[in-house]
Amino acid sequence: SSAFGQAGGGNLTITFDGGQNQIMTNTSSIDTGGTEYKVVLKQGVPKAGSSSIFETDSNLKEVVYAGGFLGVDNAFSGCNALQTVTFNSYPSDVGSRSNIFPDSVRYMIFQPSPLPINNVKDISNLLSSSRDYNTSASPLTVTFENGSSSPHITINEGAFNFTGADDIKYEFAAYPNTNMTYDAGNCFPDGKTMVFSSTNFTWNAGNKSWQQ
Repeated sequence: SSAFGQAGGGNLTITFDGGQNQIMTNTSSIDTGGTEYKVVLKQGVPKAGSSSIFETDSNLKEVVYAGGFLGVDNAFSGCNALQTVTFNSYPSDVGSRSNIFPDSVRYMIFQPSPLPINNVKDISNLLSSSRDYNTSASPLTVTFENGSSSPHITINEGAFNFTGADDIKYEFAAYPNTNMTYDAGNCFPDGKTMVFSSTNFTWNAGNKSWQQ
């Protein structure tokens, strides 16, 4: 309890390498004394009993998901300061889980490191089922860090093709078909338009690619 209460400084990052479920049994949350912080998760979400220790943490501002399972419902659902989620790998245990991340998340970044991300599935399972993407209160930008030196990213069937996905803003760090594999024609809403380097691209479901 209050282990990070004096951390301060507004630049706090807490990294969990693994084995955290054995060391977090004395508290159901992280107390940073009101300091906003970033957490890096290398082996899944630490729990107190069956619940995430972050579930209602109002000071958590950023999550970097670096590996392991995400087998906790409502893992971050009450983190109303959480704005950015970065995936270095994609969770292998999402299934039909929902409400994992709250509507306050404005930025979702796919940044494979050090290995490729090859299993990006229906991301609506990570988000609130009631989220309205077409409002100023809940916009979402999804960024793919698919530069020439980056590992590969594979988008699976239906990953970004659900109610509301047409209102998401998509950004690419490189040409949208570089270091990218689209495993199905319905990865994105058919006809969805995005801009890369001042050029308009449209998602073509038949060709499974972004086309000028």
